[in-house]
Amino acid sequence: DNCYSAYMKNNVSFTNFRNFMFLAFLVYEIPIKLHHLIFVEYAKNKSPADCLSKDIYLLHDTNNKNTFTLVLNKRHNKKLERQICYNIQSQIVKGILLKYISNYKKPYIKTFFTSASGRILKKSNISNGIMNFTKKIMGLPVTIHDLRLVYKKMADYNDYESLYNY
Repeated sequence: DNCYSAYMKNNVSFTNFRNFMFLAFLVYEIPIKLHHLIFVEYAKNKSPADCLSKDIYLLHDTNNKNTFTLVLNKRHNKKLERQICYNIQSQIVKGILLKYISNYKKPYIKTFFTSASGRILKKSNISNGIMNFTKKIMGLPVTIHDLRLVYKKMADYNDYESLYNY
C-alpha cells in the first residue's frame, strides 16, 4: 500500500515495476505457484471458452470496465479436466495491471510476464526479484513460498484451495 503511488508514476524501471506487480498480485489476489507465473498467456477480449490450449491465461475484458480474469486449465494426460476461472478483485492490482499493459507490455508478445527485452522469465528471475524487492521496501526478504504459507492459514483459504493447489 505504501509503495503504490510511487510505483504508479512514470519514472519506474521495467524490472522494478514488474517485481512490484508480482508482489501485489501474490499478496492481494492469489499466490499461485511460481512455475505458473512464468507461462501466463495474455488474451484481450476473449472468453474462457476461447482459451483452452495453454495452461494459464490472464483475460483482459476492455468492454467490461477493464476486468481481469485468471483462467487455469487443469489437465491430466494432456486432456482438459477442468477450467478454473478467478476474477481479479483488487482495484490496486487492476490499476497495476493496466499500467503494465499500457507502459511496459510488448504488444506482439503473448506471454504476460516477461523480461524487459520480451524474453520468457526463469523461476529464478521471479523469485530473486520478489526477494530483493521485499528486502528493499521492507528490510526483509519474502519468498513466494512464505506468501503461500501465510495464505494457507487465512480463514477463506477453503474458498480458493483449488487455485492455490493448481
